[in-house]
Amino acid sequence: MELLLFNFYIMDSYMLCVVGREDSKSLRIIKHPIRKRIIELLGTRENMSFTELKNEMNLPVGTLYYHLDVLRGYVLQDNERRYFLSKDGKKLYGLLASYVSSTRNVGRTIFVPSWFFPVLEKKVLASITCFILVSVSGGVISYLSGEALIILHYGITIFSRIFDALLFPLSIIFYMTYTAIIGHISNRHLSLGGMLISSIVYTPQLLPLLITLTLYDLQETFTILHLTLTVLVQVISTILGAAYISSIYGIRLERSLLSQTLFYITSTIVFSFLQTLHIVTTV
Repeated sequence: MELLLFNFYIMDSYMLCVVGREDSKSLRIIKHPIRKRIIELLGTRENMSFTELKNEMNLPVGTLYYHLDVLRGYVLQDNERRYFLSKDGKKLYGLLASYVSSTRNVGRTIFVPSWFFPVLEKKVLASITCFILVSVSGGVISYLSGEALIILHYGITIFSRIFDALLFPLSIIFYMTYTAIIGHISNRHLSLGGMLISSIVYTPQLLPLLITLTLYDLQETFTILHLTLTVLVQVISTILGAAYISSIYGIRLERSLLSQTLFYITSTIVFSFLQTLHIVTTV
């Protein structure tokens, strides 16, 4: 109970610093977790029916009506009796979102701090440079080694080396598309810089290609080292990807890891399908 009161105190202090004491009354209205959740739901989904709110929050009818009545002026109804946020309600939702993003521990891993990707996102030139360096390096090494990266897996294709070289930047673009879908689902419009810095997630993928280029003639040593490094690199890329998704989209790190794991599973399915068609073989 004391911890809960302390959290409320911290939240009040933060809000008052942002909007001033004249708005403190409206902020205290959403101290209650139910009213706070109503504002968050309507801010995220734009509009919801009474039934949708009730089912989402698992509340009795009377309880929900009471809290909607308290939020009158911040929550309105349209002609179809669907609830939506008024101008003041949207302002309140924005303050809530900024508070959550400032206090939530997101994007921090053993490899990168939480500020790393957001800082690069704002520097478009640096983001473009990262994308070009990683894409070109991966393409050149793929061409020289004769090994291709297909999303997150390594193989030898039936196509020319030029096509193999193009698969590395195409894999990055595929990942960009995947993260853009996540951004759309989470209602975050990703900037150009935010999209391009996702290429950093693919930086570790250069290492197995370098091993193929330098140690391929040492067959036994190459096989063991390549397999070990491939597993290690995929783990590191998964953690990096989770940190990227978490810090850019403001999603909890656990959910980001789940999203990144889903991407890995998808890449495995695609690679296996190409193997059945005899388009690609393992290294």
